Amino acid sequence: MSEPVTKAELTEAVAEGIHQAFIRLGINHADPIEVQADMAFLRKLRMGSGKMTWSMVFGFVSAVFTTLGAFIIIGFQQFSKG
Repeated sequence: MSEPVTKAELTEAVAEGIHQAFIRLGINHADPIEVQADMAFLRKLRMGSGKMTWSMVFGFVSAVFTTLGAFIIIGFQQFSKG
């Protein structure tokens, strides 16, 4: 049977896992201020992405209703002419 893992071994394993995760994400974890700036940038990027999606949906819906309105106006003009 294997021996139980000590707290020090577990702490070292977790620290190494976090280190590898940050490295894969391209974040320099050695400088806490830099990590905080990177996380703030990622949050702004995520929040901006949601706003951009909403803006695109609003633009598409506006274009559809504008086109329908134009067709209705052109239809009334054609109907009134003849």
